[in-house]
Amino acid sequence: MSIKKDGSGGYTLECDLCGHTEDGFSDFMEAVYYKKASGWKARKDEFDKWIDRCPSCVEEERELDW
Repeated sequence: MSIKKDGSGGYTLECDLCGHTEDGFSDFMEAVYYKKASGWKARKDEFDKWIDRCPSCVEEERELDW
């Protein structure tokens, strides 16, 4: 999952491909709304795990390298 709870009780977005982060969200849904509004894209991989890509990775059409 790329929305993670941080040590201070807030939430951080992390790109599953390049590791780019956005932090400072007070709750999970705030991070979800920001993710959708900012051009992050999510899809499930072949293991049914969500893969989240930041706008830069989406623009470069970057995919997992496993």
